[in-house]
Amino acid sequence: MKFLFIDAGGLHQSTAAKVGSEGHEVVYWSPWNSYYPKFKDYAPGVGVDEFEKVLEYASHLDSSDIIVFPDVGMGDLADYLRDKGYTVFGAGLGEEAEQDRAKSIEIMDRVGIAHPDTKVFKGVDEVLKFLEEEDGKSETNQLADGKYFVKFNIWRGSINSFPVESLNQAKDMFSKVRSAIGPYAEEMEIVVQTKVEGVETGFDIFFNGNEVLTPVMWGFESGGSYIGFIDTVLPDFLNDSLNKAIEYLKSVNYRGAFSVELIYDGKDSYWIDWTCRYPMPLGLMYAQFIPNYGEFLAGVARGENISTGLPVGKYLGAAEFSSEDALDDFLPATGNEHTKLMHYMKVKDQIYIVPGMSSLGIVTGTGNDFKELKEDLDRNIEGVSAFFGNVSTDFIPAIVDKYVNPLSELGIKFGDGSKLEAVKGSRAREILNRFKYEETN
Repeated sequence: MKFLFIDAGGLHQSTAAKVGSEGHEVVYWSPWNSYYPKFKDYAPGVGVDEFEKVLEYASHLDSSDIIVFPDVGMGDLADYLRDKGYTVFGAGLGEEAEQDRAKSIEIMDRVGIAHPDTKVFKGVDEVLKFLEEEDGKSETNQLADGKYFVKFNIWRGSINSFPVESLNQAKDMFSKVRSAIGPYAEEMEIVVQTKVEGVETGFDIFFNGNEVLTPVMWGFESGGSYIGFIDTVLPDFLNDSLNKAIEYLKSVNYRGAFSVELIYDGKDSYWIDWTCRYPMPLGLMYAQFIPNYGEFLAGVARGENISTGLPVGKYLGAAEFSSEDALDDFLPATGNEHTKLMHYMKVKDQIYIVPGMSSLGIVTGTGNDFKELKEDLDRNIEGVSAFFGNVSTDFIPAIVDKYVNPLSELGIKFGDGSKLEAVKGSRAREILNRFKYEETN
C-alpha cells in the first residue's frame, strides 16, 4: 500500500518509518512554508531511509491508498478528503474537542461527562478581574493552593496552560501572555477551571468511526515518561465516561488515536483534557508495540473492527529522552531498536534532532510487573545518547508514589502485577521504604 503522512506537527518520523519498514511505500510531508522559508522548518524527515520526504503533498493524494493525519491542525482537510472518498486516518472535525476547550465543555455537557467547573473569559483583563475578586473573598489567599487552572485554545506554542497558585503569580504569567500574544491577548478566549481533588490518570485508545478498538491502554504520565497497562477493556471508572463520548466520536466520524486525561476522586471521573491525536511523546510507543502497523492504520481508516495487537496483561513503558541542547542546535543522537525519536533528520548514517524541542523521543520497554518493566528499560537505554542527553527509569517509583498508590487507596488496582518490590537492585530497600506500595487484593 501507499501511505501519505500529512504531519502538521512534524513529529512523526518514527511512525512513518515503522510503516515504511514493513514494505509499504510511504510519502511524508510536514509544514515548512513561510515568506522566507528556512531549512530547519523543512528538515524533519529529510534523509530518513524508510520514506520519501516531499515538498508538497497534493500530487500524492490520488495515488495514495491511505492518508494519515497523526496530529491536529488540519482537521478540516482530513474531513474534506474523507468526504470525497479518500481513506483517511485522523480526527478530522473531531479535533475541535482538543483545539477549542470551550467547545469541549459544551460537548461534555451534552453527552453527560463530568468535568471541573469551568468559566470562559474574553481577554486577560477579564480573567484577572475574576481572580482578584476570588482572592478577596477571604482573609486567606483563596489561590494559594492552586485553586484554578488557566488554559488557552490552539496557540499552545505561544503560551502553555498553567496553574494559579497566587494572584501575584497569575499577574506575572499574564504579563507573559500579553508579551507572547500581543494586542490579541484582550480578544482571545481564556478558559479557567476550578481544581478537582483526586488522582490524575487517563487512557489511550483508537476509534474506528464506530467503536473502540481493543486491546486498550490506560496509565500515568510523569513529564514525558509513561507507564501504561494493556487490557481487553478499560476499568469501569474510565469506561463509563468513555461510553458517553462515543456518541460524539461517531457524529464526527472520528478515525484515529484518542486520549483523555482525567481526575478520579473515588466516585466520579472528571475529564480535564481531550487529546484528539497521538499523545506525544508516548504515542511513539505504538510504532514499537503494534504489529503490522501499516495494516492496522489502514484498518482504522477504513472503519474496520481490527485488533490493536497490543500485548494484553503487559506493562508498557516510555522513558523520555531529552536534551536542552536540541532547542537551538542540530543535535546528533544515537538510539537502538527500542528508541523512537521525533523531529529528526538523517545524514548518511547519523541521526540529527532538528532544533526546536528539548524532548527527543522515548526509549520503550515492557514487562509483566514493575520489576520486569524497569529491568527491560534499564537494558534498553544502554547506548542511547545525545550531547547533554538525559534518559532514566527514575520515573517508575515516582509514578507509583504519586498515582498508583493513591489510586489503590480509592479501590482501583493498576493492572495485575503492579507490586513495587519489582524495582529491585542496589536501591531496592531505600525505594521500598520510601514508597511502601501495598498490593490491592
